[in-house]
Amino acid sequence: MYLLKASIKNFLKPRSYQVYLIIALLFCFEGCKIPTEHEVTIDTPETGMLSGKTTKPEIINNRLEWVGVSGVKVQVGNTGIVLESKTNGLFGADNIPTGVHNLVAKIGNEYLPNYLGEESVLITRQGVSDVTIKLWPNHRNYIVYGRIYEDKNGTIPLSNKYLLFRPTEGYTQYSTTTSQDGYYGFSNVDFAFWSKFELQVITGGWGYDVKDINTDEPYFPTNSVVIEANGYITIN
Repeated sequence: MYLLKASIKNFLKPRSYQVYLIIALLFCFEGCKIPTEHEVTIDTPETGMLSGKTTKPEIINNRLEWVGVSGVKVQVGNTGIVLESKTNGLFGADNIPTGVHNLVAKIGNEYLPNYLGEESVLITRQGVSDVTIKLWPNHRNYIVYGRIYEDKNGTIPLSNKYLLFRPTEGYTQYSTTTSQDGYYGFSNVDFAFWSKFELQVITGGWGYDVKDINTDEPYFPTNSVVIEANGYITIN
């Protein structure tokens, strides 16, 4: 009996590892709770990634092209974040706050920019949002482009002809030569406050007014800063 009591007393010594083991087991059976997968949560920041491109219109080989432009400042809504486009107009950043942001891009003066573009984008949590911002020229940098035909039906392109362009209310004049397939284009046109313009083909020493292929009128309205004006001439 004495040996049994001594063994129990020795087993229950405070410094004995057995005591700690029993207490730990009792605690687990009574109060331990192993979380299930539905109870596991991972905190992730309320931000996402923005990837985009800034473009502006240019006339290349008498065709309208939207080309990437670098060095453009892009303001991301009211976040205080300002990005700058790099080679080919590409820009991007992570840690953009989630939500809908209005992106504003400018070239030139802050209050009267030469080109201005806006686009809304939705930033999602841990997502990647892509956007292309088109920068439109102001009233001193209009672009006019289109195609000229030798017939009203638009079946015979007017190839390699000298073409004059001028606002109907002014004296400023621009010129170019139509391409093999009848295309033409003018850039950086200063319309100021003129409301319409004329096109005239010079061939054989004579000038022929180009008529709007949609209205048959010998002029075209300046209803946009990038104008597509398709027309035809009638040679008697």
